[in-house]
Amino acid sequence: MNKIHARATALILLLLASPAAAQTVLAGTGATAPAGESVERESYLMGTRLSMEIHAVDAAATAEAVNEVVRNVEELLSTWREGTELSALNRAPVAERHRVSPALMSILEETGRWVVETDRAFDPAVGPLLDAWDVREGEVAEPGPAELAAARKAAGWHRIVLEPARSAVTRTVPGVWIDAGAFGKGLALREAVGALRSAGAIGTLNFGGQIVAVGASAQVDVADARVRDRGLLTLTIRDASVATTGLSERGGHVLDPRSGQPVEDWGSVTVVAEDPMEADILSTALYVMGPEAALEWAMERPQGVLIQDVRSGEGVVHWNRAMESWMDGDDSAAAAAATVDPEAVVEAAESVPVRQDTSEIERLKRQVEAITRELERI
Repeated sequence: MNKIHARATALILLLLASPAAAQTVLAGTGATAPAGESVERESYLMGTRLSMEIHAVDAAATAEAVNEVVRNVEELLSTWREGTELSALNRAPVAERHRVSPALMSILEETGRWVVETDRAFDPAVGPLLDAWDVREGEVAEPGPAELAAARKAAGWHRIVLEPARSAVTRTVPGVWIDAGAFGKGLALREAVGALRSAGAIGTLNFGGQIVAVGASAQVDVADARVRDRGLLTLTIRDASVATTGLSERGGHVLDPRSGQPVEDWGSVTVVAEDPMEADILSTALYVMGPEAALEWAMERPQGVLIQDVRSGEGVVHWNRAMESWMDGDDSAAAAAATVDPEAVVEAAESVPVRQDTSEIERLKRQVEAITRELERI
């Protein structure tokens, strides 16, 4: 069987075996919508695209409120603009206390806790390493041994001193600076969730590939790390966020703060968490750890974690117990089958008994027709 058609057939069978999951695709929200209107909006903020699907009493005003809180985060954390508070801190004189706002201090305290929790697999004080590798210029250039050694010596959260009681931060060595790339988008989504809830809205936001669903269910496709335009499985989330890190998601470069070296292109990590900032931080940190250490770290954690290890060329998929709450049982079978051969997905789907619900079957027929049209296009 053609592998593309095998996967499409598997999807059809999985839909038939799981009407509830299919209903989410078709209904779009999985929740009773509040009175009001629906809007779709796109903005370009923090260097990436923010797509919104919002239902609220005043959906247009709510979309603008979301844009506003994201702009506020950008104005606080951007390191590409000199006028932001984080940029000012990064330029502060070495060994001198620099006063910061309560908002920035709270963020830095939170990121510092994650540095400890991940044993520095996440460390935002990587500015010297980004400079050494020219990562921000788009063309990664390997530094010489002496330059890399100097960058490693200057980098690291231990080079930053926080004094919350004084609302002060001190850079202790020349060259150290804080980059918000591994947590800023997640923080912006957290603030956007607050804006939606304040408006009594439901909806879905997609911010540069990180997705959050508020007050409604949304289906999120997880791409196969071996073939980016092929889906591996679908997660169903509600009041949660999904973030994925792999070299394709991060633009081809993720640095390990501990070694100063680029991380191997070994696959991808997908994290589901109620807090978008946690999902953002952990998807990066776990990718930096590598598949074995990431799985060990995640096993008893409350965040859902799915790991795709493609180093063998075959592709091996692992997930922790927490991820199963976001996966349909059929998707678990599909993911396991995907580590062997797409045809096995079909067999797994065929083994699931079909629930006979005529109303759902009619809805599923329409979905199958849409898939069939897509197959014809392929």
